[in-house]
Amino acid sequence: MYIEMSTARVKSFRRSHMTSLSPNEGLIRPKLSKQDFSYLVQVGIGTFMDEFPTSKTYYLYLDTGSQLTWTQCEGCIHCFEQVDPPFPASQSATYLPLSCKYCPPDTICQDGKCVISIDYSDGSKVSAILAMEDFTFASQGESSHKIDVIFGCGFDMQKFDEGTATSWIVTGAFDVVKDAVITFIKDHNNDNWRKMRTPPPDMHYKLCYQRYKLPKTINLPKITFHFENNADFEIDTQESFYHGKSSKGKDMVCMQFLESTFDGGDGVTYLGGVQQANKRIVYDLENSLLHFGPADCSNEN
Repeated sequence: MYIEMSTARVKSFRRSHMTSLSPNEGLIRPKLSKQDFSYLVQVGIGTFMDEFPTSKTYYLYLDTGSQLTWTQCEGCIHCFEQVDPPFPASQSATYLPLSCKYCPPDTICQDGKCVISIDYSDGSKVSAILAMEDFTFASQGESSHKIDVIFGCGFDMQKFDEGTATSWIVTGAFDVVKDAVITFIKDHNNDNWRKMRTPPPDMHYKLCYQRYKLPKTINLPKITFHFENNADFEIDTQESFYHGKSSKGKDMVCMQFLESTFDGGDGVTYLGGVQQANKRIVYDLENSLLHFGPADCSNEN
């Protein structure tokens, strides 16, 4: 299922300049949880003076391919099911819709408020009121950080899109990576693992191996994305390869990357959420740079 979600979103992405950077201890580090192949960020939204905590807690999908942070709000006309009730914007003391005077480009004025609509390539659509609101992020230890955010108060959600989980590599480069992986596995393993002539079609992977005899272990390569300024984004094998069972019930390993063609993936290389695991990624908006470095997320709150 997550492959279909990736396919739907990949055309929405834009590339950024990258450089490497050591983790900055002073940054906000919100609490994360993993659901299937996506990540959820815990965030407190709004100000409710007669309650404790004074914000409503929500878990938002971490989607680096979307320009808008949004959640469903009370009174939505096409809503998808979620555990918590939609955000009660009218009850928050800090909820402030943007007036039409401050509408950014690509939005419309509707009933004196700025409304934004986003169409995704899978046919899903989100319409939301742009508003200022307090977002509270629980960080390391007992500390928390409150910031003002312009977010989308969603009132019309048609289908629900959940982001791009795995990475895509542009055609040409994908073939080079695939051939290198084939050579590595051949040179570093016995014939206990054999390349599948036809990978499972429902998984969309182009390179899979099936185990035919012992030992069960398989030696796999690390895959590294090389960017300018000597910035190397190294991906561990557990994020580069999928481990599962074939239709015959045998152990199976697949290279967890998809080929980005002009028909299916817009011909651009993207880093998905799975391959960003255990990485500290920082958006430097002032200098239009993306900084990254290794991180042991299992030891962090």
